[in-house]
Amino acid sequence: MEASTVAKVLVEKYIAYFGAPDYLHSDQGRSFEASVVLEMCRLFGIKKTRSSPYHPQGNGQAERFNRTLLDMLSIMVDGNPGQWDDMLPFVMLAYNSSVHEST
Repeated sequence: MEASTVAKVLVEKYIAYFGAPDYLHSDQGRSFEASVVLEMCRLFGIKKTRSSPYHPQGNGQAERFNRTLLDMLSIMVDGNPGQWDDMLPFVMLAYNSSVHEST
């Protein structure tokens, strides 16, 4: 994904609705380290933090969520994987409506 796309989605889909976060934590992927994303962080006063490279365990909560999301999506699109993006809002609704041990 292009860095400009990352910045655009963050601004239009998250910051516009929920306001700027205090922190943006990401891996060290090029899309999140590009100047356009760093400038967006500067403009909105967002502190940028990073995971250690090649150490996904350092971001365990996000890795666990990714696994859960993939499991839920695979159930929803069983036999029709080309429609995962159509099912994503329903999967997110189900996830956000569920009781979680961490909360």
